[in-house]
Amino acid sequence: MAGMEQYPHEWRDYEPIQPRGWDWRRTLRRAWAPFAAIGAFLAKFGVVLLKFKFLFSIFVSAALCVWFGGWWFGIGLIVLLFVHEMGHVLEAKRQGLPVSVPVFIPFLGAMITLKQMPHNAWREARLAIAGPIVGSLGALALYIAGVAYNSNHLKALAFLGFLINLFNLLPVIPLDGGRITAALHPAL
Repeated sequence: MAGMEQYPHEWRDYEPIQPRGWDWRRTLRRAWAPFAAIGAFLAKFGVVLLKFKFLFSIFVSAALCVWFGGWWFGIGLIVLLFVHEMGHVLEAKRQGLPVSVPVFIPFLGAMITLKQMPHNAWREARLAIAGPIVGSLGALALYIAGVAYNSNHLKALAFLGFLINLFNLLPVIPLDGGRITAALHPAL
């Protein structure tokens, strides 16, 4: 305690920092800080992210689905949507049509854009039905894995995949069923 003898009462002058009362400005700054950081990131790298719209859209959709339903639901749903869209991509490539990469739309699904339309109605119908067929095969693979491992999570994802592909066959124009119906029926 040799050092304390030189400054015997200096520690008594210390006053601890007192907590402040509630300040709405400070609370608002803290609440908006993550949004400001995301905005600064997009301002700096936005052009690069637009070039990689597939990666950006899949990341945002996966993040929102994981936030909404947990890891197994979010990642599983994105994989099911990706398999469905890859069915369209594979059929378009088989027909020799230039096609974009899938773009994911949070809570709505995914889509591809054709740079050239199919040559006739039969090819259009085959292109439209390829997604639900490949998507249902992906859901069937998940169901088989769920039965093999006795996993209710995998079985639930498989049923969701079947439901998504069945819903997509409704004869409404933005859906695949609407494209099939419009390609096969001349009145539509």
